[in-house]
Amino acid sequence: MKIKFIYKIIPIPIFYTNKLPQCVAGASYGPWIKIREYYEDDKPLLKHELTHSKQWYRLFILHGLLYRISKKWRFKSEVEAYAVQASCYSGEELLDKIELYSEFISSERYNLGVTTQHAYCCLINYINNYLNGDIGVIEDYS
Repeated sequence: MKIKFIYKIIPIPIFYTNKLPQCVAGASYGPWIKIREYYEDDKPLLKHELTHSKQWYRLFILHGLLYRISKKWRFKSEVEAYAVQASCYSGEELLDKIELYSEFISSERYNLGVTTQHAYCCLINYINNYLNGDIGVIEDYS
């Protein structure tokens, strides 16, 4: 277990375990995170999961409820988390990651009913704004 801080003061315990669904590399449960042992050194994945913890703390329990019942909220949450994750890369690797994460977002796993192209455009927009410091919270990119 490791501890990371969000908002400089909120401790988030990170548990490295293989007790996750087979297709999942990591999962945020609000105030704590589980990451598959194989991905222990994957800093972009950790940033993705920490973003979900930040989302949870912004609205506490309401975030979890909205995430489960609203495809629009789940889409915004995943765009933000994948944008933060992708922003760890640059150049051609960044573009490859945006394409990959767009496929993840539009997959059946999230059941969002969005196309890969729509997810790609939203990620590009979010990353451009994120890297320019224009946003730090979920924006309406749906």
